[in-house]
Amino acid sequence: MEGILVAGPTASGKSALAMTLAEQFGGEIINADVMQSYREVRILSARPGPEDEKRLPHHLYGYRNAQDDASVANWMEEASTIIAACKKSERVPVVVGGASLYITCFDQGLAQIPPVPSDIRASVRERIENEGVGACYAMLEKTDPRLAQRIAPGDKQRIARGLEVFEATGKPLTDWQEETHVEPPSRNYLRLLLEPERALVYQRCEQRFDAMMSEGALEEVDGLRDARGDIPPALKHIHGVAPLLSHLRGEISLAKAVSAAKQHTRNYAKRQTTWARHRLGGWHRLGVGDSDETIGKALSLAKPDLIRI
Repeated sequence: MEGILVAGPTASGKSALAMTLAEQFGGEIINADVMQSYREVRILSARPGPEDEKRLPHHLYGYRNAQDDASVANWMEEASTIIAACKKSERVPVVVGGASLYITCFDQGLAQIPPVPSDIRASVRERIENEGVGACYAMLEKTDPRLAQRIAPGDKQRIARGLEVFEATGKPLTDWQEETHVEPPSRNYLRLLLEPERALVYQRCEQRFDAMMSEGALEEVDGLRDARGDIPPALKHIHGVAPLLSHLRGEISLAKAVSAAKQHTRNYAKRQTTWARHRLGGWHRLGVGDSDETIGKALSLAKPDLIRI
């Protein structure tokens, strides 16, 4: 076995389990969560803290700016380079992230989607600004209903990506994603999927957001604002950022902002669970990542004598 994959919905304890496994087997943690890759947001993206990063090597956390390209192809290239270095130094790569496209592509390979011409990309983004994200989401529901079902109606970036791929190729993005042409970095990985009870995940989402508020989440969002009081579009997809920004602008109360942020996070956890059910077959199903029972099962599945670099 060459490495370990840990996936699951937000707030399911992935980071805690990944840390335990990496420490047990001499590993290094590789981030597969796009939200945690942005440098500007640590608290609301739930990035590991400095103390965790001192315990063992963490890679691809907070390494890109909000304006950088966050494509899965770029991430795969970066992750593959780190994994090669781990193998050379006889370390075990532990790849951890939500049940998402990044994890799925690492697990199953990456589809080679033809480049989208710049004029089509610009046209689609102009359409979103002029016609509104709601109208464009409705258009995506017609051209790529499967993609529309698994993303938020206000996710401009992914809506634009779905529309531009369809316009450029005449084929839905989800069709391209299912036609794998590039092999995954390695098929010989232990695959662990956290699947706690939904009610428990929702409870943990709310508790974690309360903790984030205590740690300074509102101040973090305030520090992102530019001279016009706005923030980069990519960061608005991080759960909690948009409603807290609305509060700072005086549009809603803090209580309503917190309530909306928790609801958005619960919705995201539900979409991740659905994604994992349909896309991550054959994985070992476990409970909450920081429970003794889950840790024990994971350690038994990843016995030291099975790890081969």
